[in-house]
Amino acid sequence: MKPLDVRADRIETWARLWVPALVAGLALASIELAAMFDEPPGRSWTALGLYLINIYVIAEAIRAISRYLDRRVSWKNAGALRVVAQLGLSVAFACVYLLLIYVPLKLYEIAQGADDVLAWPHIAFTLLLALIFGTALAAFQLLFDFFRQWRAAQAEAEQQRLAVTRAELDALKAQINPHFLFNSFNTVYGLIEHDPERARSVLLDLSDIFRYVLLHNHLDLVPLPQELAFLEAYLKILRARHGEGLQVRVSGCDDVTASAIPPMTLQLLLENVVCHNDIESGPGLHVDIRCENDALTVSNPIRARRGDTRGTGSGLSHIQARYRLLSEREIRIEHNADVFRVTVPLLPCAP
Repeated sequence: MKPLDVRADRIETWARLWVPALVAGLALASIELAAMFDEPPGRSWTALGLYLINIYVIAEAIRAISRYLDRRVSWKNAGALRVVAQLGLSVAFACVYLLLIYVPLKLYEIAQGADDVLAWPHIAFTLLLALIFGTALAAFQLLFDFFRQWRAAQAEAEQQRLAVTRAELDALKAQINPHFLFNSFNTVYGLIEHDPERARSVLLDLSDIFRYVLLHNHLDLVPLPQELAFLEAYLKILRARHGEGLQVRVSGCDDVTASAIPPMTLQLLLENVVCHNDIESGPGLHVDIRCENDALTVSNPIRARRGDTRGTGSGLSHIQARYRLLSEREIRIEHNADVFRVTVPLLPCAP
């Protein structure tokens, strides 16, 4: 049960104890005030106890009426009818109950020789008390019912929001696998013709990579050390295609082993680097991966490729979307004339 639900239940429990007593006290105070101008009523602890018991009976009956109407009349579809029905039934019960208590008791006192009569003013005063008690206690019950319905509506809206978020996150995960599969098989295809033995070795590396994908891609977050180990496996496939022209240096990440990122984030960031930069010619490409200030940064010098630089263009957008769904912190992309840099937040590992 959520803390808000526990707190609300405690409030309702205390209200069930104290609200009837408060209403009873106000009614007694009114009677005492009226007695200043008339004969004061009889006082005894027994009478006070019976008085309070009857008020609690009415309060619990009104609560039972509310629970009965919960199953019969929907707040969402017939709110006004629900209010009228609950007030009407509550007041009606209070009137009938007090009359069933008062009339037989009055007749018994008369039969025992009391100098009194059962007249309409007595019945009218009893009905007036019943109206006051029924209306006051029903109003308090309606207040709690409104709060309970508001709380249920909030919980339902939150569940719907989480369901939508989960569906969006799962959709993003499903889009990553085809993207990764397409690029990986392109790498193997490039090796088959001129180096079949190397292609077979890369296929074994590729099977290790997909084992990681199957085990982790359904998760929202994975520990950073696991993602770094996966990156090493992925680099073997990239170097099979680009040789040693691609150099990746990781620094500062040994001290953040308790941090996590969405699975395959590093693979997508490195894939973005390879897709848009020239690796084969010149001195190659040096990629720096650094962990600092509760974030991970991937940076590389810009060496734009000539000719075909086709790609799906969805890698960074996938990462951005996943972080928006998982955290209030967003990724930061910096692009100047010489360096392209992407910084992703490091998130706490799930307990």
